[in-house]
Amino acid sequence: MAEEVERWRNELEDKVEQRTRELKESQDLLARAQKMAAVGQLGAGVAHEINNPLFALAGMAELLQAQEEPGSKKHDKLAMIRKQAGRIEAIVARLLALADSAEGGQLIEHDVRDSLTAAVERAREHIGERSIELAVEVGEVLPIRAQAAELQEVFYGLLENASDALGERGTIQVTVSVVDGQMGRDRFEVDGPGIPKDLQHRVFDPFFTKSTRRGATGLGLSNAQQIVSAHDGKILLESEADKGTVVTVLLPVAQKRSRV
Repeated sequence: MAEEVERWRNELEDKVEQRTRELKESQDLLARAQKMAAVGQLGAGVAHEINNPLFALAGMAELLQAQEEPGSKKHDKLAMIRKQAGRIEAIVARLLALADSAEGGQLIEHDVRDSLTAAVERAREHIGERSIELAVEVGEVLPIRAQAAELQEVFYGLLENASDALGERGTIQVTVSVVDGQMGRDRFEVDGPGIPKDLQHRVFDPFFTKSTRRGATGLGLSNAQQIVSAHDGKILLESEADKGTVVTVLLPVAQKRSRV
């Protein structure tokens, strides 16, 4: 009898621990979703306020640059102004994407390779002259239901975050495949410094970044998680300090998915 009571007690303790853990995970997800919704609303307001003067600044710089001799100091300085305005425009676009993903939108059948190709092209421009190798391996591909522009933002955000974490040199390996014919899997492996365990719970928070690179916004992973969640997908992080990081994006394929 005593053994039976002990067994029941152990089972009850295990169930309480499991439910407590599940409750905490649910609370964490709810808190993160509320935070992302607030950031999305704030981002949308800030983006609209920034866009008007930004377009005026960029347009004026373009007009002035056209009046200068190519190769002159003024021409080059105005080109730099236009380039930096373009960077601000890209950040604003990402804030708007964050707000849009929080509100949700219509999903259509989409080939993930299209969004990935566009994101890789943008990432190569961001990498520039740095000694960072960006390799892509595409295996089996099945169509998913997605908003193409948002999916491109997910991939670009992950690639930008990875290249900023690497600094001046390293390797980013992207692998595309399908899991059991049901989930599209996009795997981003970075041979960088990795993320310490005590910081891993914060990597999906808006504006959190370990990068010391100028211009790093900390929006990549938070934006990616928001969009992937809106697509009924998952984003997984595996990392170990000094051994690199793997981020995996899982998205349901179109024919296995029903959406009300």
